[in-house]
Amino acid sequence: MAFIRDSMKLTVIIPMYNREATIADTLHSILGQPPVAFSYEVILVDDGSTDGTVAICKKIADVHPQVRIVQQPNGGPGAARNTGLEQANGDYVWFVDSDDWLCEDAFLRLEPLLEKKSDIIAFAAADATTEGDRRRLSYRELDGQVVSGRDFLKKRIRVSFLSYSFRFSVSIPCSAFRRDFLMAHQLRMLPEIYHEDFEFMPRVYYHAQQIAVTDTVLYRVRLTPGSIVRSVSSKRALDYLAVTRSLASFSLRQVCCRRQLCVAVGVAFCNALDEICRTDNPSDDCFQTILRQGRGVWILSLFCSWNLKLMLLAVLAACCPFWLPQIYNKIFR
Repeated sequence: MAFIRDSMKLTVIIPMYNREATIADTLHSILGQPPVAFSYEVILVDDGSTDGTVAICKKIADVHPQVRIVQQPNGGPGAARNTGLEQANGDYVWFVDSDDWLCEDAFLRLEPLLEKKSDIIAFAAADATTEGDRRRLSYRELDGQVVSGRDFLKKRIRVSFLSYSFRFSVSIPCSAFRRDFLMAHQLRMLPEIYHEDFEFMPRVYYHAQQIAVTDTVLYRVRLTPGSIVRSVSSKRALDYLAVTRSLASFSLRQVCCRRQLCVAVGVAFCNALDEICRTDNPSDDCFQTILRQGRGVWILSLFCSWNLKLMLLAVLAACCPFWLPQIYNKIFR
Protein backbone atom coordinates (compact mmCIF):
# COMPACT_ATOMS: atom_id res chain seq x y z
CA MET A 1 0.00 0.00 0.00
CA ALA A 2 1.37 3.43 -0.93
CA PHE A 3 0.92 6.18 1.64
CA ILE A 4 0.58 9.83 0.67
CA ARG A 5 1.88 12.32 3.17
CA ASP A 6 -0.95 14.83 2.59
CA SER A 7 -3.58 12.29 3.71
CA MET A 8 -1.67 10.63 6.52
CA LYS A 9 -2.30 12.05 9.98
CA LEU A 10 -0.01 10.00 12.24
CA THR A 11 3.14 7.91 12.02
CA VAL A 12 4.02 5.70 14.98
CA ILE A 13 7.78 5.07 15.01
CA ILE A 14 9.14 2.17 17.03
CA PRO A 15 12.91 1.70 17.40
CA MET A 16 13.67 -1.88 18.35
CA TYR A 17 16.67 -3.98 19.26
CA ASN A 18 16.32 -7.61 20.42
CA ARG A 19 12.74 -7.20 21.62
CA GLU A 20 11.26 -10.52 20.59
CA ALA A 21 9.65 -10.91 24.04
CA THR A 22 7.70 -7.63 23.95
CA ILE A 23 7.35 -6.23 20.42
CA ALA A 24 4.16 -8.16 19.59
CA ASP A 25 2.39 -6.72 22.66
CA THR A 26 3.50 -3.22 21.69
CA LEU A 27 2.23 -3.63 18.13
CA HIS A 28 -1.06 -5.15 19.19
CA SER A 29 -1.69 -2.19 21.50
CA ILE A 30 -1.44 0.04 18.42
CA LEU A 31 -3.14 -2.09 15.79
CA GLY A 32 -5.97 -2.95 18.20
CA GLN A 33 -7.01 0.66 18.78
CA PRO A 34 -10.72 1.44 18.21
CA PRO A 35 -11.53 2.86 14.75
CA VAL A 36 -10.72 6.54 14.28
CA ALA A 37 -11.27 9.00 11.45
CA PHE A 38 -7.58 9.59 10.78
CA SER A 39 -5.19 7.29 8.94
CA TYR A 40 -1.93 6.12 10.46
CA GLU A 41 1.14 4.02 9.72
CA VAL A 42 3.61 2.16 11.91
CA ILE A 43 7.32 2.23 11.08
CA LEU A 44 9.42 -0.38 12.85
CA VAL A 45 13.11 0.54 12.76
CA ASP A 46 15.18 -2.53 13.53
CA ASP A 47 18.51 -1.41 14.98
CA GLY A 48 20.52 -4.51 14.14
CA SER A 49 18.60 -7.10 16.17
CA THR A 50 20.17 -10.55 16.46
CA ASP A 51 17.18 -12.41 17.87
CA GLY A 52 13.72 -13.15 16.45
CA THR A 53 12.39 -9.59 16.64
CA VAL A 54 12.28 -9.01 12.87
CA ALA A 55 10.68 -12.37 12.14
CA ILE A 56 7.85 -11.61 14.56
CA CYS A 57 7.34 -8.18 13.01
CA LYS A 58 7.27 -9.56 9.46
CA LYS A 59 4.44 -11.93 10.38
CA ILE A 60 2.42 -9.04 11.76
CA ALA A 61 3.27 -6.75 8.81
CA ASP A 62 2.06 -9.43 6.38
CA VAL A 63 -1.51 -8.97 7.62
CA HIS A 64 -1.35 -5.25 8.49
CA PRO A 65 -0.35 -3.18 5.44
CA GLN A 66 0.08 -0.03 7.54
CA VAL A 67 3.14 -1.63 9.18
CA ARG A 68 6.56 -1.13 7.58
CA ILE A 69 9.93 -2.50 8.65
CA VAL A 70 13.17 -0.60 8.13
CA GLN A 71 16.47 -2.27 9.01
CA GLN A 72 19.81 -0.62 9.78
CA PRO A 73 23.10 -1.41 11.56
CA ASN A 74 23.07 -0.86 15.30
CA GLY A 75 23.31 2.84 16.11
CA GLY A 76 21.26 3.22 19.27
CA PRO A 77 17.65 4.35 19.80
CA GLY A 78 18.39 7.93 18.77
CA ALA A 79 19.70 6.89 15.37
CA ALA A 80 16.73 4.52 14.90
CA ARG A 81 14.25 7.27 15.71
CA ASN A 82 16.00 9.65 13.31
CA THR A 83 15.67 7.04 10.56
CA GLY A 84 11.99 6.61 11.31
CA LEU A 85 11.47 10.36 11.17
CA GLU A 86 13.05 10.52 7.72
CA GLN A 87 10.77 7.72 6.52
CA ALA A 88 7.57 9.05 8.08
CA ASN A 89 4.57 10.12 6.00
CA GLY A 90 2.35 11.37 8.81
CA ASP A 91 1.61 14.95 9.79
CA TYR A 92 2.54 13.89 13.32
CA VAL A 93 5.05 11.37 14.62
CA TRP A 94 4.75 9.45 17.87
CA PHE A 95 7.91 7.66 19.02
CA VAL A 96 6.87 4.54 20.93
CA ASP A 97 9.33 2.27 22.75
CA SER A 98 9.36 -1.40 21.81
CA ASP A 99 8.51 -2.69 25.29
CA ASP A 100 5.66 -0.29 26.17
CA TRP A 101 1.98 0.01 25.23
CA LEU A 102 -0.58 2.56 24.15
CA CYS A 103 -3.65 2.88 26.35
CA GLU A 104 -6.74 1.22 24.90
CA ASP A 105 -8.37 4.48 23.79
CA ALA A 106 -5.20 6.43 23.03
CA PHE A 107 -6.08 7.19 19.38
CA LEU A 108 -9.60 8.31 20.28
CA ARG A 109 -8.18 10.68 22.91
CA LEU A 110 -5.46 11.87 20.55
CA GLU A 111 -7.78 12.56 17.59
CA PRO A 112 -9.14 16.00 18.64
CA LEU A 113 -5.64 17.09 19.67
CA LEU A 114 -4.26 16.31 16.22
CA GLU A 115 -6.74 18.78 14.75
CA LYS A 116 -5.25 21.66 16.77
CA LYS A 117 -2.16 21.56 14.52
CA SER A 118 0.14 22.36 17.44
CA ASP A 119 3.86 21.68 17.16
CA ILE A 120 3.72 19.25 20.09
CA ILE A 121 0.99 17.30 21.86
CA ALA A 122 1.97 16.58 25.47
CA PHE A 123 0.11 13.90 27.44
CA ALA A 124 0.42 11.95 30.65
CA ALA A 125 1.85 8.46 31.08
CA ALA A 126 1.73 5.69 33.67
CA ASP A 127 4.10 2.96 34.84
CA ALA A 128 2.56 -0.49 34.50
CA THR A 129 3.22 -2.35 37.77
CA THR A 130 1.97 -5.60 39.25
CA GLU A 131 -0.27 -3.53 41.53
CA GLY A 132 -1.75 -1.61 38.60
CA ASP A 133 -0.89 1.55 36.71
CA ARG A 134 0.98 4.29 38.56
CA ARG A 135 0.80 7.76 37.02
CA ARG A 136 4.29 9.13 36.42
CA LEU A 137 3.47 12.78 35.73
CA SER A 138 0.55 15.20 35.88
CA TYR A 139 -0.40 18.13 33.68
CA ARG A 140 -3.43 19.05 35.79
CA GLU A 141 -2.66 22.78 35.84
CA LEU A 142 -2.27 22.86 32.05
CA ASP A 143 -4.97 20.35 31.06
CA GLY A 144 -6.78 21.45 27.90
CA GLN A 145 -4.53 24.45 27.31
CA VAL A 146 -2.39 25.40 24.33
CA VAL A 147 0.83 27.13 25.44
CA SER A 148 4.12 28.12 23.90
CA GLY A 149 7.14 25.92 24.48
CA ARG A 150 8.93 28.60 26.43
CA ASP A 151 5.93 29.20 28.70
CA PHE A 152 5.75 25.44 29.19
CA LEU A 153 9.40 25.35 30.27
CA LYS A 154 8.84 28.20 32.72
CA LYS A 155 5.80 26.48 34.24
CA ARG A 156 7.35 23.03 34.50
CA ILE A 157 10.91 24.00 35.52
CA ARG A 158 10.80 26.40 38.47
CA VAL A 159 14.01 27.87 39.78
CA SER A 160 15.05 30.26 42.54
CA PHE A 161 18.37 30.88 44.24
CA LEU A 162 17.70 28.36 47.02
CA SER A 163 15.65 25.71 45.25
CA TYR A 164 14.39 24.35 41.95
CA SER A 165 11.76 21.88 40.80
CA PHE A 166 12.00 19.82 37.64
CA ARG A 167 8.51 18.65 36.61
CA PHE A 168 9.49 18.25 33.00
CA SER A 169 9.17 14.90 31.23
CA VAL A 170 12.25 14.04 29.19
CA SER A 171 10.57 10.86 27.94
CA ILE A 172 10.19 11.12 24.16
CA PRO A 173 7.17 8.74 23.95
CA CYS A 174 5.12 11.09 26.18
CA SER A 175 4.67 13.58 23.33
CA ALA A 176 3.61 13.54 19.69
CA PHE A 177 5.42 15.93 17.36
CA ARG A 178 4.38 17.68 14.18
CA ARG A 179 6.77 16.29 11.61
CA ASP A 180 7.23 19.52 9.64
CA PHE A 181 8.12 21.31 12.89
CA LEU A 182 10.92 18.84 13.63
CA MET A 183 12.18 19.00 10.08
CA ALA A 184 12.09 22.82 9.88
CA HIS A 185 14.22 23.19 13.01
CA GLN A 186 16.46 20.22 12.12
CA LEU A 187 15.63 18.61 15.45
CA ARG A 188 17.25 15.19 15.68
CA MET A 189 18.42 12.87 18.44
CA LEU A 190 22.03 12.11 19.27
CA PRO A 191 23.04 8.69 17.87
CA GLU A 192 24.91 5.90 19.63
CA ILE A 193 24.16 7.07 23.17
CA TYR A 194 21.68 6.33 25.93
CA HIS A 195 19.59 9.12 27.49
CA GLU A 196 19.19 10.89 24.16
CA ASP A 197 15.74 11.91 25.44
CA PHE A 198 17.28 14.22 28.03
CA GLU A 199 19.24 16.14 25.42
CA PHE A 200 16.44 16.19 22.82
CA MET A 201 13.31 17.17 24.74
CA PRO A 202 14.38 20.55 26.21
CA ARG A 203 15.54 21.68 22.76
CA VAL A 204 12.30 20.58 21.11
CA TYR A 205 10.08 22.27 23.68
CA TYR A 206 12.15 25.46 23.51
CA HIS A 207 11.50 25.78 19.76
CA ALA A 208 7.77 24.95 19.89
CA GLN A 209 5.34 27.78 19.18
CA GLN A 210 2.29 25.84 20.36
CA ILE A 211 1.93 22.83 22.66
CA ALA A 212 -1.45 21.20 23.19
CA VAL A 213 -1.53 19.70 26.70
CA THR A 214 -3.78 17.01 28.15
CA ASP A 215 -3.63 15.39 31.57
CA THR A 216 -5.07 12.18 30.11
CA VAL A 217 -2.87 9.08 30.32
CA LEU A 218 -2.25 7.81 26.78
CA TYR A 219 0.92 5.78 27.30
CA ARG A 220 1.92 2.90 29.58
CA VAL A 221 5.55 2.15 30.44
CA ARG A 222 6.65 -1.40 31.10
CA LEU A 223 9.02 -1.57 34.09
CA THR A 224 11.57 -4.10 32.88
CA PRO A 225 14.48 -5.08 35.18
CA GLY A 226 17.78 -4.72 33.36
CA SER A 227 16.44 -2.40 30.66
CA ILE A 228 18.64 0.37 29.26
CA VAL A 229 17.26 3.10 31.50
CA ARG A 230 17.43 1.00 34.67
CA SER A 231 20.73 -0.84 34.30
CA VAL A 232 24.10 0.31 35.67
CA SER A 233 27.07 0.70 33.33
CA SER A 234 30.00 2.98 32.66
CA LYS A 235 28.52 3.79 29.25
CA ARG A 236 25.38 5.17 30.86
CA ALA A 237 27.50 7.52 32.96
CA LEU A 238 29.63 8.60 30.00
CA ASP A 239 26.56 9.18 27.85
CA TYR A 240 24.97 11.35 30.52
CA LEU A 241 28.14 13.47 30.45
CA ALA A 242 27.84 13.75 26.65
CA VAL A 243 24.18 14.78 27.04
CA THR A 244 25.17 17.37 29.65
CA ARG A 245 27.80 18.92 27.41
CA SER A 246 25.52 19.08 24.35
CA LEU A 247 22.55 20.49 26.28
CA ALA A 248 24.80 23.02 28.05
CA SER A 249 26.12 24.29 24.71
CA PHE A 250 22.56 24.75 23.49
CA SER A 251 21.39 26.44 26.70
CA LEU A 252 24.17 29.02 26.72
CA ARG A 253 23.22 30.16 23.22
CA GLN A 254 19.69 31.06 24.34
CA VAL A 255 18.42 34.21 26.05
CA CYS A 256 14.84 33.26 26.87
CA CYS A 257 14.43 30.42 29.43
CA ARG A 258 18.18 30.20 29.98
CA ARG A 259 17.78 29.57 33.71
CA GLN A 260 15.24 26.80 33.08
CA LEU A 261 17.44 25.18 30.44
CA CYS A 262 20.45 25.42 32.73
CA VAL A 263 18.49 23.67 35.48
CA ALA A 264 17.90 20.86 32.96
CA VAL A 265 21.67 20.79 32.42
CA GLY A 266 22.13 20.59 36.18
CA VAL A 267 19.70 17.69 36.51
CA ALA A 268 21.48 15.83 33.69
CA PHE A 269 24.84 16.52 35.34
CA CYS A 270 23.57 15.20 38.69
CA ASN A 271 22.28 12.10 36.90
CA ALA A 272 25.73 11.62 35.36
CA LEU A 273 27.34 11.87 38.78
CA ASP A 274 24.76 9.44 40.18
CA GLU A 275 25.72 6.95 37.50
CA ILE A 276 29.43 7.44 38.11
CA CYS A 277 28.89 6.82 41.84
CA ARG A 278 27.01 3.61 41.08
CA THR A 279 29.82 2.15 38.99
CA ASP A 280 32.62 0.04 40.46
CA ASN A 281 35.27 2.72 39.99
CA PRO A 282 34.10 6.37 40.31
CA SER A 283 37.72 7.52 39.93
CA ASP A 284 38.10 5.82 36.54
CA ASP A 285 40.45 7.77 34.24
CA CYS A 286 37.81 7.88 31.51
CA PHE A 287 35.35 9.72 33.77
CA GLN A 288 38.06 12.06 34.95
CA THR A 289 39.18 12.91 31.41
CA ILE A 290 35.67 13.79 30.29
CA LEU A 291 34.94 15.74 33.48
CA ARG A 292 38.02 17.85 32.78
CA GLN A 293 37.48 18.22 29.03
CA GLY A 294 33.85 19.26 29.26
CA ARG A 295 33.82 21.19 32.48
CA GLY A 296 34.13 24.66 30.93
CA VAL A 297 30.77 24.62 29.17
CA TRP A 298 28.79 22.97 31.94
CA ILE A 299 30.43 24.99 34.70
CA LEU A 300 29.27 28.16 32.95
CA SER A 301 25.85 26.64 32.35
CA LEU A 302 25.45 25.62 36.01
CA PHE A 303 26.36 29.16 37.09
CA CYS A 304 23.76 30.57 34.69
CA SER A 305 21.05 28.70 36.60
CA TRP A 306 21.61 31.12 39.51
CA ASN A 307 20.74 28.26 41.85
CA LEU A 308 22.90 27.71 44.93
CA LYS A 309 23.18 23.92 44.70
CA LEU A 310 24.06 23.92 41.01
CA MET A 311 26.49 26.82 41.40
CA LEU A 312 28.22 24.92 44.20
CA LEU A 313 28.52 21.91 41.90
CA ALA A 314 30.10 24.21 39.32
CA VAL A 315 32.69 25.39 41.85
CA LEU A 316 33.51 21.80 42.82
CA ALA A 317 33.77 20.77 39.17
CA ALA A 318 36.18 23.64 38.57
CA CYS A 319 38.34 23.15 41.67
CA CYS A 320 38.47 19.42 42.26
CA PRO A 321 37.07 17.33 39.37
CA PHE A 322 38.98 14.26 40.59
CA TRP A 323 37.06 14.21 43.88
CA LEU A 324 33.76 15.48 42.47
CA PRO A 325 31.93 12.11 42.29
CA GLN A 326 32.93 11.24 45.86
CA ILE A 327 31.99 14.71 47.20
CA TYR A 328 28.69 14.59 45.34
CA ASN A 329 28.00 11.14 46.79
CA LYS A 330 28.66 12.36 50.35
CA ILE A 331 26.86 15.71 50.22
CA PHE A 332 24.22 15.83 47.50
CA ARG A 333 22.81 12.33 47.02
